[in-house]
Amino acid sequence: EILILCELAGVRKEQITVTFDENYLIIRGERNETIIPSEAIYHNLEIFYGPFERVIGLPRDIEIENAQAGLKQGFLLIRLTKGNSKRRVKREIRID
Repeated sequence: EILILCELAGVRKEQITVTFDENYLIIRGERNETIIPSEAIYHNLEIFYGPFERVIGLPRDIEIENAQAGLKQGFLLIRLTKGNSKRRVKREIRID
C-alpha cells in the first residue's frame, strides 16, 4: 500500500481534484483568501493563496481502480494499492 498525505488547511474538497495519468498522481486545487478578514492587519503571513498543483511520480504497479482519497481536518489522505495492473488510463479519483 502507498499512502500520500497532503496538508491542505483552508481548502474544501470541492476545490481539489486528484487525477491519475500514466504513472503520475496530480493534485490540483485553489486556496482562497477568504480565511482572513479584509480589515485584518498582520505582521507576517505564512499561508499561501491561489492555485496549486503537485505531481507525484508513482511505480508502475499501482491498481488505480482501488484508489481512495479523503479530506479530513485539513489533510488529504490518498491510499493506493500495489498490484500488477497494466492499464494506464487517465482517471479522476473521487474525494470522500
